[in-house]
Amino acid sequence: MPTNAAPLVPQTLPPTWTPTFTTTPLPPTVTPTITRTPSPVPTSSAQDICAGFKLLYDFDTGKPFPWDGAITFYMSSDAPEVVIRFVATHRATGENQGAQFPGGQTIIAELPVNLLPHAGLYNWELSIYSETYGDLCPREGTFVVLRPQNVEATPEVTAETTLEIIAEATLETTVEVIAEATSGSEN
Repeated sequence: MPTNAAPLVPQTLPPTWTPTFTTTPLPPTVTPTITRTPSPVPTSSAQDICAGFKLLYDFDTGKPFPWDGAITFYMSSDAPEVVIRFVATHRATGENQGAQFPGGQTIIAELPVNLLPHAGLYNWELSIYSETYGDLCPREGTFVVLRPQNVEATPEVTAETTLEIIAEATLETTVEVIAEATSGSEN
């Protein structure tokens, strides 16, 4: 067997080869983490929805509204999952006009009367609609829409008509003043 006569000298490794001690993180534990799941929001009962529905309206049954007027409703609902519905139905023809408003808030709504189909007697209904319960809490009444006022054609005003009116008024006033002065001086 071959032998080496030279003494063994340990070699120095370059710095990149020098082992450095680093801490290795421990593997993750198997402890379960609790994830909070939101609890389901309970659906409001029909009684709770109706209790939270408030309507303030400024007219009594049968109140007349002019054609160029507006019907104002003040309403509120505590339930955000519902819709507030308003329908006005012409009693003679059955034609109607309606509107929907989101629930869960206070609303001031103004319906221009001239958006309704005709003048005449109307039945109105304001109610809550719920996907779960359907139509709830109906409030109803009647109102009258007055016929639009016929706007008569006004004569065209010209300088000539204005002068005639002024002259006529001046003449009448002058005659009245002279008559009063004459009758007053005779006494």
